[in-house]
Amino acid sequence: MEKSIFDFIDKNEKESAKSSFEKKILNKNSYSKANERTYITRNGEKRIFVIHDFFSFDKDKNVKSVHTTMEDVTNRKKAERELREAHEKLKTLNMHLEGKVEERTSEVKKLLQQKDEFINQLGHDLKTPLNLLVNLLPILEKTESDPKTKKMFEILNRNTNRMKNIVVKTIKLAQLNDPSNVIYMDDINLWEEAESSIKDQQIMCDEKDFTVENKIGKNIFVKADRIRLGEVFGNLINNAIKYNSYGGTITVEAHEDGDFVTVSVMDSGMGITGGQIDRVFDEFYKTDESRHDFDSSGLGLSICKRIVEKHGCRIWAESSGKGKGSTFYFTIPIGSKINKKDVSEKVKKI
Repeated sequence: MEKSIFDFIDKNEKESAKSSFEKKILNKNSYSKANERTYITRNGEKRIFVIHDFFSFDKDKNVKSVHTTMEDVTNRKKAERELREAHEKLKTLNMHLEGKVEERTSEVKKLLQQKDEFINQLGHDLKTPLNLLVNLLPILEKTESDPKTKKMFEILNRNTNRMKNIVVKTIKLAQLNDPSNVIYMDDINLWEEAESSIKDQQIMCDEKDFTVENKIGKNIFVKADRIRLGEVFGNLINNAIKYNSYGGTITVEAHEDGDFVTVSVMDSGMGITGGQIDRVFDEFYKTDESRHDFDSSGLGLSICKRIVEKHGCRIWAESSGKGKGSTFYFTIPIGSKINKKDVSEKVKKI
């Protein structure tokens, strides 16, 4: 018994296939768009084919012949379906992971906020008794005549001031971590700001016979918080002094780069290794653990990092290794040069 091609089409599609074929004949088009059909093979397997029907008509527009091509797309359809399913699973997994990350991030932010609030409160609680000690110990030391007792007072003074320094800087770091902490942007002459910081530490430089060069152009302006920028310069120059060699050099430079100015503070000191560079801006980290500087809290560079990031910029360090000096870089937004001429005249008089 002869069978029609429609007999091999899946029963759920058979009627729609016949209807589609009849419409093609009625429309008298030699070709219309392809159809996708499911066929049943001899062994009962379902295979998906893309069908192309080509009609030829006689002069009276009656069908003369039909040519059909069939492309087996079963494997392709299976691959597409598996890919869609994989995408859906991946999408669901990503949504789940994003939810977990958001949840963990929220928890971490809350813990960091609690930590900063605790440090801030503890710092303020410690400042009052420390201020009393800082003020009273020198008075008691002056009234003491016994050399051994005076030496003890000197040790107490030094350690009390060190504790106060750590407390003050820890509070400052906690305040900088607070998103509500505001910085006040102003147009600042960069040469002036660097020169002011250098002069503030001139006594320390003279004691170690350092040469400090301010090579910043006198017409470079930045948009920054003046007090915060002064802290960055102060900490970086102080850091260069502490870890420099006797009779060494410190060079401060800057150059404009698009919307930003890149500032560098270079020293000829002990240098830092690659592993130390990765940690140098961590809180309480010191590159030379054998040193116990009473004026060092290990927070200066961390404070610099927070300040620079508050300005939407970045800070980093470079060194060729131990004994080869270090250079600390930071970027800062370029400032307005509207009043450049007036300020330049002021700089010339300094």
